[in-house]
Amino acid sequence: MLSIRQLRFEDPYPLGRKLVRGRFLIPSGIRCTHASTIEKCFRETPSVGVVTTKSISARPRQGYREPIYARYAPGCYINAVGLANPGAEAFLAEIRSIEVPADKFLLVSIFGSDLDSFLEAALTLKPVADGFELNMSCPHAKGYGAEIGQDRELLRKITGAVAGATGVPVFVKLSAILQDLGGAAVEAMRAGAAGITVTNTIGPALAAAGAGPILRNRLGGLSGDGIRPWACAPSSRLRAAIGSEPVIIGMGGIASAEHVVQHARAGADVFGIGSALTGLDSVEMRQRLAEVDSDLRGDPAGGRVYTCESSVRMDYAATRVLSGWTTTRLSSS
Repeated sequence: MLSIRQLRFEDPYPLGRKLVRGRFLIPSGIRCTHASTIEKCFRETPSVGVVTTKSISARPRQGYREPIYARYAPGCYINAVGLANPGAEAFLAEIRSIEVPADKFLLVSIFGSDLDSFLEAALTLKPVADGFELNMSCPHAKGYGAEIGQDRELLRKITGAVAGATGVPVFVKLSAILQDLGGAAVEAMRAGAAGITVTNTIGPALAAAGAGPILRNRLGGLSGDGIRPWACAPSSRLRAAIGSEPVIIGMGGIASAEHVVQHARAGADVFGIGSALTGLDSVEMRQRLAEVDSDLRGDPAGGRVYTCESSVRMDYAATRVLSGWTTTRLSSS
């Protein structure tokens, strides 16, 4: 039975207006991108207490064409979705079709290019949100994400406006490689944030297969085993900067109980597991998270050894694309 920083993994914990069961969180854009999968995850996976929605903007956004997600080394991934989403109004209608259990927390991720666009998305989605996560760390979408998070004044104004207008907990998602991460977190807390999420994918980065980039957008954010050292360390800096009370949601390369312990000792309270679920179906995901949870309740040091390596092949082969191809329908007599 593990207790770190007074975290008892078997007990419920307060988050906003709820008493939440399950210290694991599904990060934004991972698995639970639609209302039906969010509902299924809450219903079937007891160890998951928080699900973060895909990042939603006030208006629909098309995002990038595929390939958008790839494995570039064992247990290591790169993605650039381009913040594709149906817009706040359409997503509101979709989420209203499900019921979030009383002991689970729906964290609605939103983004924008300025204060007004963040606030419009927040006000539209307020009826279904237990809390908001402000995406200020996406590394590959020009004019959004990390570009917003680096502007201290804009960070403060957006956080204060969303927190003040919605009355629910607001978490600011920052990048582990943000200069003066602690200072940015302090500004967010002063503006009314309930806590900080760290980290988004790390980038922008380029991964190639042969002579060319894998992703259609060329540049993307890194996740998985390779960023674990980057992702774990910032929680201790954040905890020193913002004190013991605010919630820190830690993520980045978590695949086993040992990794959870590392993030907890650094200062995290809730633990995002994303890349480690690559290739798993719903049954396998439920079993994997149950095993990690079980190891935490026993002896994490002697727990099962897991990495973020995919359970399915994601290799690349040289391919030649033919253009100007015509087909003729053949019929038999």
